[in-house]
Amino acid sequence: MSLWKNPLMILLCAGTMALAACEDPMTIASITGYNHNTEASGLYVQGFSVDDAAGSNAEPEAGAGATCCVQIPKRWHPGLQAKVKWSYSRLANDKRPIPPPREATVDIPDYNARGPGSLQVHFYPGDKLKIVISSLGIEHPYYPMSETDKRPWQTSKERLEYLRANPEQKD
Repeated sequence: MSLWKNPLMILLCAGTMALAACEDPMTIASITGYNHNTEASGLYVQGFSVDDAAGSNAEPEAGAGATCCVQIPKRWHPGLQAKVKWSYSRLANDKRPIPPPREATVDIPDYNARGPGSLQVHFYPGDKLKIVISSLGIEHPYYPMSETDKRPWQTSKERLEYLRANPEQKD
């Protein structure tokens, strides 16, 4: 009996093709990082990766340069996560031990309201991480993060005043 004359086989193939068609459309995003560890900690992010796409280095209380690229879904969906790997370094005269390389799977919050942007990894004390996907910079008033989580960065007061005076402006 031919496989194609079997109704179950036809149904199975049709279902497989339908699922393949439902796959998320993807887009490319640059990667950047923000090291929220303090100068006193002496912890430099000595490179990181997101789903095996390389990020840059970041000094304490500083941002990393943008690198290209990681694939992300054009539309956020529940359960979206990324695997982040990173390592630390210290200044040559800092004799404290260097922590071993780290790895974590991080939830990605909803970015559908503004659409995809760059993938931004935030490194906090205690090996805590947050990922934000946004076309806005960390100092923008609409950056999707609390003022507490932004520290040591702050929202631009001038930009905030401008947006309040010009509510038709979105960015």
